[in-house]
Amino acid sequence: MTSFETSARVGDARSGKLHCRDTVVETPHLFPVINFYCGGLARTHFGGGVFRTVKEFLSNEVPAANGTDYSEYFRGVMTSVASLTDFGLSRERYLSYLETPVKSRPEFAEFDGALFVDSGGYKLLNEGSLSGTNFSIETSQKLIHGIQRAFGADIAVNLDLPFEESDVYRDRVSKTEATASFAAEFVNMDAEGSRRYLTVHGYSKAMLDRFFDTVARTLPGPIDQFYDGIAFGGLVPKKDDLNGLINAVSA
Repeated sequence: MTSFETSARVGDARSGKLHCRDTVVETPHLFPVINFYCGGLARTHFGGGVFRTVKEFLSNEVPAANGTDYSEYFRGVMTSVASLTDFGLSRERYLSYLETPVKSRPEFAEFDGALFVDSGGYKLLNEGSLSGTNFSIETSQKLIHGIQRAFGADIAVNLDLPFEESDVYRDRVSKTEATASFAAEFVNMDAEGSRRYLTVHGYSKAMLDRFFDTVARTLPGPIDQFYDGIAFGGLVPKKDDLNGLINAVSA
């Protein structure tokens, strides 16, 4: 179960504690992005160069951690289903990565933070499939949720189709309707103890209002009846536009 306990407020901002299963994340907390599976084997922390180094910090491995406990920085981490397509996996390696949840693996036994698993929608929907060296699986909400469950997600989000800077109004409407459809499909799937967060898109109040109205019309009841929180998506195009990013988050 996920709940949020508010400790302090400043204007519309708040800090507090996010309770997620057996994990408590004090907010605000930066969720490091971790690629747990980078094509390697268990003995190499599943590979990944700098990604491996970060995983060694997460697991308090020597020599990276050098006796220092870095767990406070990993009370919550984020990973993505789409990361599985970055390293030319074989079907056999792909299936082996999904056999055991992340936190049940000996290699990550020291990690007890919250695991947020993104759908990777932008990449996977544009590519049309989750592909490796000798396999290709068509992207769907069912596939994405299955991988999130296999990872052992504490927080999972619906499959989504983010906006792009070049999108015109009709493009945004079409993508919003597609994301709402995925969100409606997601609520009928067994969460197995993980919490559902709704991926939200929009850079202004009008865009966000339109997004929420579309999702609300698609679901069989109020959004907060089915989703425990929201996750802002599609902000990568704003990474070099600080004012635009602040305005989008503040909307």
